[in-house]
Amino acid sequence: DNSQPWKIVAVRDEQTKVRLAAACNGQKFIAQAPLVLAACGLPDEAFPTVGGYMSSHVMDVSIAFDHLTLAAHALGLGTCWIAAFKEEKVREILGVPEDVRVVALTPLGYPDEAPERTPRKNLEELVVYERYQ
Repeated sequence: DNSQPWKIVAVRDEQTKVRLAAACNGQKFIAQAPLVLAACGLPDEAFPTVGGYMSSHVMDVSIAFDHLTLAAHALGLGTCWIAAFKEEKVREILGVPEDVRVVALTPLGYPDEAPERTPRKNLEELVVYERYQ
């Protein structure tokens, strides 16, 4: 139904970025970016029973955030999915209400390096045919 149960908080303030980096397990590089984005899910606005058992808010946020990172890459910008964070600390820093979940963060800016590509699993390890194996 395209309810878009998410909101992205864009942070430019230097002190707030430093506090966010600390809340992300001390990953200081986060604060060096011109912008830090926090992707938040709105469970109350999401489809409640994906697969008959879970809310869609994490998937919806992830889809939107992934499209954002792909678009950023196409423009020459760098991102880095941040999943190592303390939600309560991020919630406090950004004023995120209790009924909203912080799903991921990313710094956003022009990268100062081009890291080597990380290894990937072979397709045969990721895709099976007809039945789960």
